[in-house]
Amino acid sequence: MFLWFGIDVDQQLADLKRLCEKAEKQAGFRVQGYSLPMHISLKIPFQVPDEEAAPILEACAAYLASLRPFPITVKALENRHSIVWLRILESPALCAAQDGLLALLQSRFQIAPHAYDTDRAYHVTLFMDEDPAKNDLACSLLGNAAFPDTLFVRRIGIGESPTGELGTYHPVRFLMLDPPEGEPS
Repeated sequence: MFLWFGIDVDQQLADLKRLCEKAEKQAGFRVQGYSLPMHISLKIPFQVPDEEAAPILEACAAYLASLRPFPITVKALENRHSIVWLRILESPALCAAQDGLLALLQSRFQIAPHAYDTDRAYHVTLFMDEDPAKNDLACSLLGNAAFPDTLFVRRIGIGESPTGELGTYHPVRFLMLDPPEGEPS
């Protein structure tokens, strides 16, 4: 089984997601990329034996539920040819949230970080296809679509896949983060 952990920004980007889904269809993507909510990954998907998944999920959920909401800044729409994404600026709170998850996985379950986990290239994937022409077309179909300058980390998604292949992931749990005492949610 493959596991995934990410910051769920799907509701905050609902209008953009609808435009992206339409653009994917128009561009002829073979696999539609939205089996998971729009998100910022905190850990690249990784494989574990099925019998080890439950304790890993529980420990990670407990850690992630201890986080408090915080804002993150959207830098820009970037077309990297094999992937189009909204680039998210690195911040101390975002790095700390990810570092804590990676440390937990390493220390308790001997799951080492992937190179993509530590490159700090935080992003929300909009399109991904091996054919750069499809990504370019889908990106152009977005036109001047608006997206917010700031997103809020309020909800964490946990997902799994039997194979790890694109389009096979599905959410299994969502965690709502509690605001600090005295702050509105």
